[in-house]
Amino acid sequence: MAKALLCPCGSGATYAYTLTYEPNVRDLQITRFDGGTYTALGAKKVSLSPTNTHRFVFIGKGASLEGRIYELPNTTTPLMTITASDATYTNGYSGLVVYDNSGGNGVTDATFDNYLALPEEPPRLSLLLMPESLELS
Repeated sequence: MAKALLCPCGSGATYAYTLTYEPNVRDLQITRFDGGTYTALGAKKVSLSPTNTHRFVFIGKGASLEGRIYELPNTTTPLMTITASDATYTNGYSGLVVYDNSGGNGVTDATFDNYLALPEEPPRLSLLLMPESLELS
């Protein structure tokens, strides 16, 4: 029914790599979209509860593609990671799309937050707590 799509696009809006979740078949997929044709690059079964909130992360660098699903508020350990490799589009522009492919009968809802496009994944921020008993001179 509803399909969520994250799309680091290739050389144009109709040529792209996609990370999709299809709830009716409980499938997370990485595919290549070539102007109307989908080519499956990898798929894994996963069952996500519609009552929980999830974060989808899609990373593409060169020919390496990686998708992650996190169940919020835990943004440290992914519920699932999927990888694929394809050198058809190794650079281009990124875009974000959500759509309903049920023929108009479904509902698709998404919030895009923390969108980031960088040459490298940034390091995770870590905090060091100092004991109160330490005094600075």
